[in-house]
This record gives sequence, structure tokens and C-alpha cells, in this order.
Amino acid sequence: MTKTQTFRLTVWNRLKRFAVAVGGGAATEFALIVPVLAGLVISVDDFANISTGTAEMQTASRAAIQYAMLGGTDMVAAKTLGMQAWNNKPGDAAMTVVSACLCGNTASSCTAPCPDGSYPLQFVTVNASATYGGNVYKKKTSISDVVRLK
Repeated sequence: MTKTQTFRLTVWNRLKRFAVAVGGGAATEFALIVPVLAGLVISVDDFANISTGTAEMQTASRAAIQYAMLGGTDMVAAKTLGMQAWNNKPGDAAMTVVSACLCGNTASSCTAPCPDGSYPLQFVTVNASATYGGNVYKKKTSISDVVRLK
């Protein structure tokens, strides 16, 4: 046998032994990867909770605005409807509903005409906030919706 053939045979035998080895290599790789994968799974759950909670908060805000758009004038009732429409709200959920009128850039009464004889612009503002998240990540989320009624 030539030196080249002997070398090839030696390399081939070592490759066969490496391919059928059942040592702790796989266990070591698994031990290195598991914490990373577990962190990803937990983080994905936290971000899903944040996005779902924000969508539910947006639904509540829209319910309060819808009440005002349909002619409701009681902002306490608008807030109550918004809070009732807020599914799975956290303990620190908060909402404010405010109606305001403007003559130009100046706040004015909603019942009296502006000094120039025009009618004031009426706006309803809904602010909602809550903390969403999970085991690893929490986020204080706030939204603000403004609609012009008149």
C-alpha cells in the first residue's frame, strides 16, 4: 500500500468513528441552545400580550368616541361605556373622556357662538393607559384619540 492510500484509509476510518460517535456533543449543544430558545418563547408571549392588550384598549377608546359621535353629551357615560368595552383590562387601566370647544385657538363655551359669529368647533378626546406585558417585559401603554364632532 502506498503512503497516499494509507493516509486515505486512516482519514476514512477516523471519519467513520466520528460519524457514529455517541458522546456528549449533542447534549452540550442542547444545553447551550435551550436558554436562548426559552428566552425567545417567553419574550414572544410578552410581546403578544402587549399587542393584544393595546388592541383591546383601542377598542375601548373607540367605544367612547362612538358614543359621542352618535350624539351623547355625557362624558361620564362615555367613559363608562369605554371601560365596559375594554376586555381583559389590567388593574391599572385608566381612561379619561373630555369634550372641549374651540373658537379659533381659544377655548370657549359649546353653547354660545364665537365672537366672529361662527359656531365653535367641538372635539372629544379620549386618553387611555395601562401596563401590559408578562414575566420578562412590561410596558406602560398610552393612547389618545381625538375626534371633531362639529
